Amino acid sequence: MPDLISFAPGFPAPDIFAWTYYHAKRRVMERALGRELGDLVSWPQPKGGFFLWASFASEVDTDALLDRAVAHGVVYVAGSAFFVDGRRSSFARLAFSAPSHERIEEGIRRLAKAVREHVDRSAKALGCHFHFGLA
Repeated sequence: MPDLISFAPGFPAPDIFAWTYYHAKRRVMERALGRELGDLVSWPQPKGGFFLWASFASEVDTDALLDRAVAHGVVYVAGSAFFVDGRRSSFARLAFSAPSHERIEEGIRRLAKAVREHVDRSAKALGCHFHFGLA
């Protein structure tokens, strides 16, 4: 326990446990995103919270992707919900606080499948040949 306390100075003891609990879930999501989507997604390193602010490759419109993701059994908040002008975007808010580690892993696998299908379909519609977001 001393290592944990020195890692999070200033946190009251109960908050250390909450921080550790959510930090572990966040790390599960980050590893799954890296493994399943690689260069198709990035995110800023959060200092806390319950969500990741994911930035997908430019060919991923998270508004257009949402129906496909729901069909695969996963949901997120499209980035357009956070812009006052309502513009479409390649951002998404991904929640990790409630699901178990296993459900986070499965959710990211499902999301990755939906993203790949979306990218492939978008590329075909444009007459391009993308492979998982890479030209």
